[in-house]
Amino acid sequence: MLIAHMPELDADTLRVLLMDPTKPWGIVNELLHYRQATTKLQSVSSKDPIIPGSLLVLSCPFQDFSRSLSLPEDRPDLEGLPDVVINALRSGACHLVIDGAAEGWAFEPVVIERFHEMLAQFGVSPKVVTLLTQNRSFSKAYTDWSDERGILDKIQVICGQLWIPYIARQAVDCVDQFENAQHLIPSKKYVCLNSRPRLHRILLLCSLIKTQVLDEGYVSFGGFKQAGDLLGRSFRVGFEPDDLRRLYPPLSDEITYLEKRGTLIADISPDQPALLNTEFALPLYQDSYFTIVAESDFTNGSVDRVTEKILKPILGKHPFIIVGNPFSLERVRDMGFKTFAPYIDESYDQITDPALRFKSVTAEIQRLTTLPHQQLKKLCETLHDVTKYNYDYLTNEFVSGWCRSAVLKVESDLKTALNSSKKFDL
Repeated sequence: MLIAHMPELDADTLRVLLMDPTKPWGIVNELLHYRQATTKLQSVSSKDPIIPGSLLVLSCPFQDFSRSLSLPEDRPDLEGLPDVVINALRSGACHLVIDGAAEGWAFEPVVIERFHEMLAQFGVSPKVVTLLTQNRSFSKAYTDWSDERGILDKIQVICGQLWIPYIARQAVDCVDQFENAQHLIPSKKYVCLNSRPRLHRILLLCSLIKTQVLDEGYVSFGGFKQAGDLLGRSFRVGFEPDDLRRLYPPLSDEITYLEKRGTLIADISPDQPALLNTEFALPLYQDSYFTIVAESDFTNGSVDRVTEKILKPILGKHPFIIVGNPFSLERVRDMGFKTFAPYIDESYDQITDPALRFKSVTAEIQRLTTLPHQQLKKLCETLHDVTKYNYDYLTNEFVSGWCRSAVLKVESDLKTALNSSKKFDL
């Protein structure tokens, strides 16, 4: 996809060249939503010349760069682009942006080294390349890696979010449903949604089994293995239960129990199957007190982000605890939401060591999940002002405020990257 800034047109006009101009997605889709200026779409196969000073934006996770072009694995990534685009990159007439704003992968030296090799193979300078990622830690890790190797020509890294602004708009569309919901007496204690298998999620569910509270919550689990499709390419992720039992002998019984239970679907009633796949399942939050947010990552800080998963309990007017990266709650507060200390122990959020943080957060989860219903009801009443504030902020100001600013900052940062690359002799 090509975002071309047209110097001869109005300064706020963008020309966007897409693989499929009928289906813009990624950060381009968010820019189309939030920008008030003129935007023009055209196909990447267009014979129009590349306008000097344009941004070529490929929407994909960084590690899935080749998949974004639907190329065979044995072909170089840039080979799928038209010669006119490759030549424009070589000459510095346009700036390549890898749009990984949908993901927040940890920095992996082998991946970035391969990427530098690919650019060199096609004669494209790293100075005309920008990586867009959710992970705030990526930029420093990449800079340190480059400096250690004496690499002077570096790509630029911009932090940006795709899913939080996108899902926040969907949340606003659900306001009437949640605002006018009938308040029920909850029969469950908590919600804990786990789709794709990740190690920290499996261990979290084992902890819930060990404390005998798994069935006291609305819990989803996609199983130890999962197959899927990414832009026409199949993929498989997962773990072998036997390997996990060898790695975690004290949890052998829990892993076996979870294996026998198989896929868990967070159904609320027989006529509403598979709420696991519903964006916002109001009955789950109506019929429980708080949420355990099983985030996408659980690192030592190599990934620094929270995802759209925190928006579900906020819309559901739930207090929540996050099983995720260190400083996740701090990131939530950075967006303008409030958290729940001292009524919920949030000290786990400051612990960078994953093992220690997991021990701390599961201890607090155990305390909350084993509280009697009456005490949980009292806790929610105590935190009502906070959960109401978060709900009101999400449904009234968040989209037009934080989300819009975050998306437009990405555009501003991309223009800065483009202008910066123009200063180099390519």
